[in-house]
Amino acid sequence: MPVRTALTYCGRFHVKAGSGVLAVLMIAAFLEPTRDVQRQSGGEKKSPPVRSTLLATFQLYRDKRLCLLILLPLYSGLQQGFLSSEYTRV
Repeated sequence: MPVRTALTYCGRFHVKAGSGVLAVLMIAAFLEPTRDVQRQSGGEKKSPPVRSTLLATFQLYRDKRLCLLILLPLYSGLQQGFLSSEYTRV
């Protein structure tokens, strides 16, 4: 592997890793804590039934914004696959 290609790959890795760490820190700093209503009322915490969870998940697909949002991780994953295959070839 040529030195220039190795340095480019390492540089990109550090930028991506640094961006990931920065994103986690920003989420931890600015995320509002959630309130657990059942714990505040003193009742036991029961998990919702599987059927209602699945129905709620599929009802989210009615929102066009969420359907468009699905494309973003798909594109990101495909891009990472192509970049990693490009740098593994010698």
